[in-house]
Amino acid sequence: MKRLFNKYDVLILLISLGAAVALSAIFFITGRNAPQGGYARISVNGSVAAELPLSEDVPEYSIIPAYSGVNILEIRGGTVRMAYAGCPGGSCVRQGSISRAGQFIVCLPNRVVVEVAGENRDPHIDAVTR
Repeated sequence: MKRLFNKYDVLILLISLGAAVALSAIFFITGRNAPQGGYARISVNGSVAAELPLSEDVPEYSIIPAYSGVNILEIRGGTVRMAYAGCPGGSCVRQGSISRAGQFIVCLPNRVVVEVAGENRDPHIDAVTR
């Protein structure tokens, strides 16, 4: 009778599984250590439309793209979320709140991007390492 797996197949499977667990742990740990964002940068069709500080609560901020309807942002407790989107699907609304530098929400049909940026607004600095 022919065997389905030999010992090398099992070894490769275990090594792959171990690497996947290790990489997942690394991404989880580094994501949790990301700096808290200072402001939300809102871009519509590639142009920056607004920059709102996350330190001030904004119950409704309307974004009117040129495509389909309106998008409404909400800033509360240092987080930002897409409260409403006039696009079909609404996956940007289901994404939930973001608060860490480097996180973003994208509404593709309306070409709206909300990015959380850090405290540093110097345009000449593109990255900071520790």
